Amino acid sequence: MTTPIVLMSIGIVLILASFFVPSKEANGSERVEHISMSMHKEMSQLNARMKRVEEELLIPSHLPKANPSIQKPSEPKKAVTPKVHAIVENQMIALHEQGYDINEIAKRSSLPPAVVIDVLRKKGVHVS
Repeated sequence: MTTPIVLMSIGIVLILASFFVPSKEANGSERVEHISMSMHKEMSQLNARMKRVEEELLIPSHLPKANPSIQKPSEPKKAVTPKVHAIVENQMIALHEQGYDINEIAKRSSLPPAVVIDVLRKKGVHVS
């Protein structure tokens, strides 16, 4: 009978001691807050990188930049069709097959409707 009494008294002592030991919950909440803040920071950085990549894909960098001081004022400006990345071309075709109209495809690809029509015709898509 002494064993159950000893175990019960040890249990009571441990329960009473747990009231006086400081809780580690505050430290845990600080860690969760720190992790949350670092995740938010990383997400912001990833969003910024994605935006830069999207801009690089949609804006061709191989076109020469116009410098008005070099061009002659009497020289007529020629319409230059920008080179469109293959991923964007495939996206245009997929959107057209899904039933989107030219203006909506142009809006989604950030290109003028004339370029969208030109790309679709070059890819063999019938554009009305």
